[in-house]
Amino acid sequence: MKYPSQFIKKEQVAEQTYEYFFSKPDGFSYEAGQFISLYLDDVLYEFTLVSSPTADHLSIATRLRGSEFKQRLHKLKPDERVEIEGPFGQFILHKQDTPIIFIAGGVGITPFMSMIRSGLKDATVFYSFRTRADALYLNSLSMEDINVIPSITREKEVDNWAGEYGRITPELLQSKLSPDQLQGGVFYLSGSPSFVNDMMELVTDLGVNEERIRVDSFAGY
Repeated sequence: MKYPSQFIKKEQVAEQTYEYFFSKPDGFSYEAGQFISLYLDDVLYEFTLVSSPTADHLSIATRLRGSEFKQRLHKLKPDERVEIEGPFGQFILHKQDTPIIFIAGGVGITPFMSMIRSGLKDATVFYSFRTRADALYLNSLSMEDINVIPSITREKEVDNWAGEYGRITPELLQSKLSPDQLQGGVFYLSGSPSFVNDMMELVTDLGVNEERIRVDSFAGY
């Protein structure tokens, strides 16, 4: 089912990366971690919702690439009409009372932002990005009541940086997670297909069975 919506505003959240805000249609509901299809001039593109399901608006975030669709998205004017369809996807929080571990690469942080904005407190977030300028929402994450382990992969000796350097490794997870988290936690992996595949192999090598792994991959972002 398609819903009518209106563009509200955009805010820059990282280098060449913006959060786009839209009105929330009457009767539209979703769970944190789900995605929508956004229609502009009858052309659709899929985006994970970054907003909390309890917010009075909808928002998405994406890097500003050279595609015609994203250029059109970036040029939207306030009150301009769009259409959305959804929600879709099963990348949502489990109901069990077990530890939550998020592992995100780049724009893969977006579904986790919706979950965190929904009031999630007890989670550990491993967040990998190429450069400090590429990191979406890092300042916002640092103000939340969650454990965030950020890691820069393509820069060294960044001024005033207290996080990690390099790719996420088994040693990093073992040093930051308790035995209870490793042995009983649910791992949520989100990022590019190659990042998700690498992280899947990493956590399974640490003894995490597939029943405790949830994945969401982003292509073309």
